Amino acid sequence: MSSGGHGLALGSKSVEITSARITRTDGTVPAMGPPRRLAPLTPAEYLKIERTAEFRHEYFNGEIFAMSGGSPQHSLIKVNVVSELRAQLKGRPCTAFVY
Repeated sequence: MSSGGHGLALGSKSVEITSARITRTDGTVPAMGPPRRLAPLTPAEYLKIERTAEFRHEYFNGEIFAMSGGSPQHSLIKVNVVSELRAQLKGRPCTAFVY
């Protein structure tokens, strides 16, 4: 195996993973097809999944995307920063938004 890779055994085949590329130890690269598209989720399906999910997700056009984690401390910092921005922008033609 080359340096920097991680060895992995898949049944009787051994592969090496380097820089998000899978290479068999004999030097060949397995053929891959296009990504499989899943049926879009309904908003109700998304909400059902989200209620029990360990991590929060964003829903867009029937797809869900993992969101980066947050903490109560992170939320407090965000609220404090936006509150200060809003106070400083009061009476000006600008608005502070939170996403």
